[in-house]
Amino acid sequence: MDIYSGIDSKRFNIKVGKINNEFLNNKGINEGISYLLDNKYELVIARMGFDNIEIINQLESYGFGIKDAQQTYYYNLKDFNITKLPKRDGSFIIRDFKVEDTSRMVKLARICFNNYGHYFANKRLKKNDCLDAYGDWAYNTCTNLNVADKILVAEKDGEVAGYLSFKTYDEGGKIYAAGGMGAVDPKHRGKGIFQDITIAGLEWGSEMGFHWEEHNVLINNDSVNRAFTRIGFKPSNVIITLHGWMDDINLD
Repeated sequence: MDIYSGIDSKRFNIKVGKINNEFLNNKGINEGISYLLDNKYELVIARMGFDNIEIINQLESYGFGIKDAQQTYYYNLKDFNITKLPKRDGSFIIRDFKVEDTSRMVKLARICFNNYGHYFANKRLKKNDCLDAYGDWAYNTCTNLNVADKILVAEKDGEVAGYLSFKTYDEGGKIYAAGGMGAVDPKHRGKGIFQDITIAGLEWGSEMGFHWEEHNVLINNDSVNRAFTRIGFKPSNVIITLHGWMDDINLD
């Protein structure tokens, strides 16, 4: 696998790598860490399911630290029945993304993701660089089909109040949609916007004939976790993100 993260390396002005359990299983923990050191990586971001707890613990023993944990939620679209889902608020327009929404969506990302997620949990990274990571993610979501191929927008009084993106995948002939970036303007929170957009996403997925939809959310984001549960999503996995600074790694 290609572990070099060009976008993060450029953003933070250091050599950044991203690894998973496949990389470590193929090389072995010691050999994998040695490879990262030999190739002059400065920061390594590891992401893997919680079922790889032994690998996670080994990484911790080398000096990696857990920076976030995300719950994966799964909805089987073969069970989709709109009459069994919570009723929408109705005061917001749910529509497809328009190109002119881009700047507003980037602005909302910088507002909503400030001090959120694994980048901000790393105290050696500059906060503005971390914020740029989310601004770039929102921009790429709007402009790059490799990042998202469906974006639903909640509009209130002619302004984007929230949004949720999706990327479709084919897993052995089974098509599913995975949620990407989502955000709701703080002044419009508590009105069920995220719930309504998510339900609209399920309607879209059902119309497209997808097998399921899934989303990841930080386990301490209580409001979004409750929204997924209320709608009928089922928890299916926990994903752990660790950061390792190579100058802190101990191979002894």
